[in-house]
Amino acid sequence: MINSAIISRVSRVFLDVTAYPRVFVTLGLLALVTMGASSLDVSQGATGKAVNPAMPSAVAYVKDSMLPFLFVAQVVLMIYAVRTAVGGGRVSQDRARPLYAIITLLTVWAPISAWLAITGVYTTPKVLERLPGLWVTMVPVLLLMVPWALSARVRDSINDLIDAVGLHRVVLFEGLRILAIGGIIKALRGQFSAEFGLYIGGADLLFGILSLAGGLLLYKVALGRKWILALNAYGFLIIVPIALVLMNLGIPGPWHIIHSTPDMVSIFEYPMALAPTVVVPIFIVVNGFIINYLLSRPRPSLA
Repeated sequence: MINSAIISRVSRVFLDVTAYPRVFVTLGLLALVTMGASSLDVSQGATGKAVNPAMPSAVAYVKDSMLPFLFVAQVVLMIYAVRTAVGGGRVSQDRARPLYAIITLLTVWAPISAWLAITGVYTTPKVLERLPGLWVTMVPVLLLMVPWALSARVRDSINDLIDAVGLHRVVLFEGLRILAIGGIIKALRGQFSAEFGLYIGGADLLFGILSLAGGLLLYKVALGRKWILALNAYGFLIIVPIALVLMNLGIPGPWHIIHSTPDMVSIFEYPMALAPTVVVPIFIVVNGFIINYLLSRPRPSLA
C-alpha cells in the first residue's frame, strides 16, 4: 500500500507547480503546436507532399477550423479569471492551486485527444461501436467535475471566482459558442453532417447569441435569476443529452439509424474531434457552475 504521506507530498508538489499561470500559457501553446505538427506528420511525407491527396494538410486543417484556437482562448480566459480572483483577494493562492491544477489537466488532455483523432483511434470500428458520444466526451467533464463534487473548498472557490470576475463575464464566456456557425457553414457546404451541423449547431449558435446579449444586459442592469437559470439550462440540454444521443445515431454502432452523407463519423476526426472531447464539455460544465452558483447562494451577484 502506498504511504499516505507520499501521496500527500506528491499532491502538494503538483499543486505548487501548477500555481504559476505561465505554465498554462506555455502548455496551451504547446498543445496548439502539437496538434498542428501531429497532423503534418500524418498527412505529409518526407518530401512535404501529401501522402494521401484526399487528406488535407495541417495548414488546411488549421485554416478550416477555429477549434484549436478556441481551446487556447478558453485556457487563457480561465487563467485570467483565477488570477483576477486571487489579485482581488476573493480567492486565496492556496485555494487557487486546485483550480490551476484542473486547468493543467485539461490542457494536457487536449493534445492527447487531438492525437487520438489524428491517428484515427476515435474512428476505429471498436471505438465507434461502443457509443463514443456518450463516454469519450465525459473525460474533460470528469476532470472538472470530480474535484468539484468531492471538495466543498473547490465548489466555494469556483463560486468566489464567479463573484470576483462578475457573472456577466462568465455568461459572456459562454457567448463564444457563436463559433458553432463554423459547423453550420460546413453542413451547408456538404462538408459535415447536416443533421448535426444545422440542428445542434443552430441551437448552439442561438445560445451563443443569447449569452452575449445576456452578458451585456447583466453588465448594464441586474437580470432575474430565473432568466439566467433558464438560459444556462438551455445551453446544457443542447449537449446533454440531445447532442450526445444524436451523435451516436449517426455513426456505425448499435444506435445507427441516420445514414446521411457525410455521416457523423467526421465529428471524431481532427480538428472537429476537439469540439466533443475538449471545447464543448468545458462550456457545458461552466453552464453547470453558473446554475450551481445561482442556486447555492442566497443572494448571488447578478450584475
